Amino acid sequence: MPAPQVIDRGNDFVAIARSLLLFDRWIEGRRTGAHVVEVDRAPLELTPISVMPNVVSLRLTEHVAHRDAIDLDGRVVARDRARTENYVISIAR
Repeated sequence: MPAPQVIDRGNDFVAIARSLLLFDRWIEGRRTGAHVVEVDRAPLELTPISVMPNVVSLRLTEHVAHRDAIDLDGRVVARDRARTENYVISIAR
């Protein structure tokens, strides 16, 4: 699977954060040799909280239907249940 496009310039902080989150999911699978099948009940919700010259903070709400970790042989090695997860993320220049 090719790497997702990374957006790391500009003032569309929601698009930047979304692209970095998707890239992180992709790179984590490459690092561990496994991959994650993640099904969301709704798209990622990103809401800016604070915008300063060198740092932006956003609230991330993720509505997970299920998340499975799959090893190189195709076996499910971990399974997470449906839930809503909330995070605060910061992006610094």
